[in-house]
Amino acid sequence: QKMYGFDERYTHSYTMGTSGESRCDAELRPAPIACDAQFWNLLADVDPQQPRKTSSLVAALMPAEQGGMLTQDADLIGNGSSIARQLEGLRFSNWGHGIQWENTASAVMAMALYRQRYGEQNP
Repeated sequence: QKMYGFDERYTHSYTMGTSGESRCDAELRPAPIACDAQFWNLLADVDPQQPRKTSSLVAALMPAEQGGMLTQDADLIGNGSSIARQLEGLRFSNWGHGIQWENTASAVMAMALYRQRYGEQNP
C-alpha cells in the first residue's frame, strides 16, 4: 500500500524498488513502473482501496504513446511465409518496448477479477 503513488512522476501507480544505497534505504530510485506490480497487486489483494486499484489499472491500460503500457506488435513467429498479424498487449514496463505476453495474461486475469468484484465500472 505504501508503494502506491510513492514515485511522484507516477502518482496513480504502484512503484517498486528503492535506491539501495544503505541498509533499510527508503529513497526512491529512478525506475519505470513495472506492469506486474500493477496487476499482481490487484490479484494478490494487497490493497483494500478500490480507487487506487482503479487508477492503477487506468494508468497501466493507457496507450504506450501516452505513457501507459498498452501497445501493438507484430507476430513474426513462423517461417515468414505468412503476413505478420498485428496484436495488442502490454509492455513489461512503461519504459519497455514490444508486448510481453506473461504480463498481458496476468493483466487479463486482474481485469477479470476487477470486473467480478466491482462490476463494469472503469476501467
